Amino acid sequence: MPIKKETSARLAKRNVTHDSISREVVQAITDPVALAIYTYLLTKPENWVVRRGDVIDHFNPLGKDAYARAMRQLTALGVIWMAEVRDDGGRITDRIYVVEQTLEPRKPISRENPTEGKSRHLKKKRLPKEEEIGIRGWQEWVDYRAEIKKKMTQATINKQIKLLSGRTAEEQQAIINQSITNGWTGLFEVKNGNNQGGKQYQGRQTAAGAAQALRDSIARDEAAMASHD
Repeated sequence: MPIKKETSARLAKRNVTHDSISREVVQAITDPVALAIYTYLLTKPENWVVRRGDVIDHFNPLGKDAYARAMRQLTALGVIWMAEVRDDGGRITDRIYVVEQTLEPRKPISRENPTEGKSRHLKKKRLPKEEEIGIRGWQEWVDYRAEIKKKMTQATINKQIKLLSGRTAEEQQAIINQSITNGWTGLFEVKNGNNQGGKQYQGRQTAAGAAQALRDSIARDEAAMASHD
């Protein structure tokens, strides 16, 4: 059965307020809850503050897990991301959600501060927070990558979020722990045993990790010597 749709011109003639949505984005979003949330946010004014509780209440009953899964997909697609608002001195004064209308995000340049009368510059936040994407251990992974001075590109972030999404919190933490323990720079499926047969995944241990391993070894040797005295 064919469908009939109103045109923008007809809606405007009837003074009906409406918003446009990209067909490409709609086709890319496979989670119905994610599509509902994305559409809902698109209808909100630019200065509307996104709060998890408000969105969950609007789609009542919507569980926190369903909300987290939906936001993970939207974040992975790049149609929703967190931006930092900085003042002229470079200090972070606010964090806002940016809702993109295409799959090729355009970086905002600035936004006016109505209370101080100064322009605030937005810097795209490439590293989503753990509580935003619902991945256990994510902040540990971000801190570890910063420690070994390995920057994470947007493509890397998207792939790693995709790898971890849909798993239990315990599985997510195990994958992250495995990479940090072995000094790897990427995330991989948890290997059985002693992680044999994975030379292509070998990475360098951090200086801090190597030093700690040496201290642990010395402590064990001293304890063994003391037991023979």
